[in-house]
Amino acid sequence: MGTLALKIGTKEDLPEFLNMTEKLFNSSVYATISPFNKGRVAEKYFSSLATPNEVVTLFCYEDGVPIGLLSAGKTKLDFCSEPISVELALWIEKRIALRPLLKAHRYWSKLVGCRATLVGKITSRNSPEVYKLRKI
Repeated sequence: MGTLALKIGTKEDLPEFLNMTEKLFNSSVYATISPFNKGRVAEKYFSSLATPNEVVTLFCYEDGVPIGLLSAGKTKLDFCSEPISVELALWIEKRIALRPLLKAHRYWSKLVGCRATLVGKITSRNSPEVYKLRKI
């Protein structure tokens, strides 16, 4: 295992963001409905950079090479009065990226006042994600 580093996404990270989110998309049930829309995803990514207390993208690097990404957004669900952080994209190239990304997600969620995190896992390309809710 090399040296791991976490980084908050910037506009310079767009190529890596698109690369990883396209892999995520192609592994999901959504790829059976529509092609990946790079333009729309890039637009959403740039928009998210302007609201760091509402949306965050975290990258995990090993020896300078990106090996994972997690994007999350702060939201209030209709049936819950407290905000939660919902994972919007999670892609892991190497398993060692998972724990640091989840810990960083939890830390960011606390900083912005969320009461819980909701993270999904793709179990099959033929079915939607399975989500796990964790209280902070």
